[in-house]
Amino acid sequence: MACMEEKRKNIAGKNVQKWRMKRNLTQEELALESGLSQGYINQLESGKKGFSEGRLLDIAAALGVPISALFEEEEKKDYCLLEPTKVVCKKTDKKELWRLFNKLPEHIAEHYMLLMKMEMDILEGKHLTLEKSHAVR
Repeated sequence: MACMEEKRKNIAGKNVQKWRMKRNLTQEELALESGLSQGYINQLESGKKGFSEGRLLDIAAALGVPISALFEEEEKKDYCLLEPTKVVCKKTDKKELWRLFNKLPEHIAEHYMLLMKMEMDILEGKHLTLEKSHAVR
């Protein structure tokens, strides 16, 4: 049984890494989107850390894939990327987000500002094409 659990842990970690890379996310970016630490993402991907259903649900939501995609043993299915789930922040969460945002290096903060502006455009019905979104830079 321990062997099977080790194999499952490795499969989940490798799939998190695969989907993270397909989304062109760093471990830090995935950590921010999922509410977990970069260290946890690193250890999960390398098989050094176990997982819980709740944490995998957070990761799957941040990656925009069904949780079952994190347990696929081979490239059987090519899932469509889903819309990441909307996270509703409480006031205390917004304060924490602001505190973390202010600690980021300027070039990373600018990147997140661009992403947030694009998200707001999408939410407001202003769907940008890929060419337009790159031209903003």
